[in-house]
Amino acid sequence: MTYQENIARGLSRAYAEAPQLEAHPGSLKMIIFSDHHKGRRDQADDFAACEQTYLEALAYYQEQGFTLAILGDAEEFWENRPQETLPRYRSVMEIERTFNEDGRYLRFFGNHDDEWCYPDSVRSNLEPLLGELHVYEGLRLQFPQLRELHAEIFLVHGHQGTLESDRLSWITRAIVRHIWRPIQRLTNFRLTTPATDWRLRHRHEVAMYNWAIAQSGVLLITGHTHHPIFPSHAWLTQLIDRYQELRRQPEGLDDEQLNELETEIAYARQQIQPCFFNTGCCSFADGSITGVELADSEIRLVRWANSGENISRKVLDNASIFEIMGRIQLPSEPISDEIPSAIDR
Repeated sequence: MTYQENIARGLSRAYAEAPQLEAHPGSLKMIIFSDHHKGRRDQADDFAACEQTYLEALAYYQEQGFTLAILGDAEEFWENRPQETLPRYRSVMEIERTFNEDGRYLRFFGNHDDEWCYPDSVRSNLEPLLGELHVYEGLRLQFPQLRELHAEIFLVHGHQGTLESDRLSWITRAIVRHIWRPIQRLTNFRLTTPATDWRLRHRHEVAMYNWAIAQSGVLLITGHTHHPIFPSHAWLTQLIDRYQELRRQPEGLDDEQLNELETEIAYARQQIQPCFFNTGCCSFADGSITGVELADSEIRLVRWANSGENISRKVLDNASIFEIMGRIQLPSEPISDEIPSAIDR
């Protein structure tokens, strides 16, 4: 079975098993964050630099009445145990708890925090900090106003079908939990992931896009790759501008960076349907975080940046949910995950 077929099979399983929740574009207010990778505040903790930015963002969304959706990999359990991580981020848990108490909190598990797929672990580790909680694998937001379009948004972390999730299920979750994860922690063994290898990231994002265009009226929102995606002309223009700027640098060309941008530009040009979005992550090294907002009948990609003096929110791109849902009804062909040949430089 090919890589794309594995990802499609995993997403299809999660989609078929996902509960459905009715929503209304005009009244929906949701912020979707993912991939915090909270650790134990050591040098390997990717979230530590982003904590203040995240707290400021949560204060804003709490005041504005948003639902907070955490789309997986909130904690880093490939390297740490829950008891090593959760107590070190009580301030984050305290403000997240306020969303949960207000009935405006959705939690999902990813591959790095798949501990939360076990209800007993949720009860013993998460609920004392957050209150009574259900952790989802996937969730389907359906819009009665758009019933004639059969339109819905599918929220899922995006690791489904990869080696460490569905394809290791044959050795049972118990063995993954009690043997595989401890071995990873003890040996510091790391699988190559889309978050650390741009070539794998490209292949994975193409696989998720191709799954989404094969569904009728489904808008897929994931995390996992740490790579913000908002398919639009503005996104393509930004990529081309970045590419041209890199080529103008006097110190010479960085072939690896150029090849990565060439691949991303080719991918952006092929995306005929705006059916696949990615939140990015809450663990950028510069202390910034990105997320996807669903509010005011719009979908928005936002970035919260920390200059050291102030923390600010910027809308990077936005579009009408109605317009997006109308466009993803159109038929489209799958795209190739091949890395394009280098452009003549």
